Amino acid sequence: MDTLNISCSQLHTINSTNSSFKMILFINIKFFAIIVQLIGIPLNLFVLHGLLNVKLGSRLTTLLLCNQCVFDCLICTFALLKILKSERWYTGYIIIDSVLCYVWFSHTLFWLVVLLSLSNMMCTALDRLGAVVCSRTYQLRQNIYITLSYTSISIYSLILIAINPLLLQYRDQKCYDTILYDKNWIYILMKVDSILWPCLTYLFPCVLTVSVYGKVIGVLKSTTFRHQYNYYNNNSFSTAISINSSTNNSWTRKISSHKLTVSYGKQKRYRKIAQSLTIATCIMQTMFLITHSYDRIYYFLGIHRWILYQIDCTTHLIGLWLVTLNSCINPSTLIFIVRPLQIYLIQTINQCFCKYSKRSNMQTSTNYLSEQQSETCLSRTEFGNRSNGIES
Repeated sequence: MDTLNISCSQLHTINSTNSSFKMILFINIKFFAIIVQLIGIPLNLFVLHGLLNVKLGSRLTTLLLCNQCVFDCLICTFALLKILKSERWYTGYIIIDSVLCYVWFSHTLFWLVVLLSLSNMMCTALDRLGAVVCSRTYQLRQNIYITLSYTSISIYSLILIAINPLLLQYRDQKCYDTILYDKNWIYILMKVDSILWPCLTYLFPCVLTVSVYGKVIGVLKSTTFRHQYNYYNNNSFSTAISINSSTNNSWTRKISSHKLTVSYGKQKRYRKIAQSLTIATCIMQTMFLITHSYDRIYYFLGIHRWILYQIDCTTHLIGLWLVTLNSCINPSTLIFIVRPLQIYLIQTINQCFCKYSKRSNMQTSTNYLSEQQSETCLSRTEFGNRSNGIES
């Protein structure tokens, strides 16, 4: 009997140790997620400010990059609000509580913004393809491309998010997980969605972006080599003409070589910007595939009941926090890769520091002058008092 009591007490100790370890791990992950989200919100806004003031490419490219910052900022904001109030709360009003259940507690709003971000990244990849491969017609069809991009982003996101509100059921003035109840048609629909969701939100973007960026990088390499070859050929050809021709003077030769150098310099600058944008967006898409893989696998296994799937549990929230990590990495990638944006943001920070230092210096000098004036007034008063004492 004593042995049985000892074994039961040991088992209870092990269970309590495991639960405390899980709690500590959850708190640490939650703290890390809050830090990431607090960094991601101002960072995306800061990069958005830079994109609105720096010309990096066409109008469509600028719009898509600005959209990405807005979507990533919203993802971090919604995740932060969710993590600060993770439990389900109710107002007592049936309409408001049902809307909260199907829109907020089911993470429908969060995943809608994630899908908008994903579709925007795919449009960015296609935009890079059009800018590099079809550069002649690309600028002429900007309005058509912008309309197609926004239409496809909206349709893609709304279709894929339609199943998400069905993950929860509002009954008896509370929200319950649909998977815990036997609703045949909903459960079958969710099983179909568990297959389509990873395919349409992970495999399809992966195949599309890998093929598109492979084509873009190949075209950029070939065009860079071709432009360098043409530049050296034109330079040698103009040098040969200037040597053999007796009518051209030195001033004409200088002007022609200067024009050739300037045009080559502009083309080289545009190619560098195109290459940096391609590298940055390619890295962003790669980080998306890495950080989103956990949630896709967890959802697929949970719906098929191979593992326990429950909304707002620790394993479910880890997937959401990895998604927000991607939204924090995206603006950092643009800052470190795109040189013109980096220069502008550094100049903005320096200007802010200069204004702050000027204000602090002016405040310090004002305080110093006021102290000097007060000391002068005190010395005059003391001198007047002494002179009055001597006269008396």
